[in-house]
Amino acid sequence: MLIRNANEDDLSIIAGLVVETQKAHVAACPMRYLPIFLKDAKLELLERLNSPGFIVAEIDGCVVGYAVYNLVTTEQTKILRARQYCYLQRIGVDIHQREAGIGYELISYVKNECCRLDIDDIELDVWSFNDRGQKFFEKVGFESYGFKMKASHNK
Repeated sequence: MLIRNANEDDLSIIAGLVVETQKAHVAACPMRYLPIFLKDAKLELLERLNSPGFIVAEIDGCVVGYAVYNLVTTEQTKILRARQYCYLQRIGVDIHQREAGIGYELISYVKNECCRLDIDDIELDVWSFNDRGQKFFEKVGFESYGFKMKASHNK
């Protein structure tokens, strides 16, 4: 398996993965998520293409997964210290390739990049309805350190 920076030739395959992931999000939480079309997913990815933190996993010349991450720097405030961390914005693996270690390799690549840049923390958001995602992230070393809550009064 090869982990490398994404290029324009990868966008159609990655956009397909984004569309599939979005379908699952829409099914689980339709009041928040909208379906995305392949063309729109590809355009969104194209905007991100030449920035660092957009990688793909490739097996035998075929893209089977991707990750998008950002390096974030916050300024010190009166109550919070300045900090730098990595935010894992997206990760996706072809449904037919799951359980093959591809997600693990993508996370390992991000962790190694963070080590190289002397960044200690990688953060992400995972929805409470995404049991599979929660289990995966725990398996690769993430732990909960907080959670969001909401109250909806117009139900």
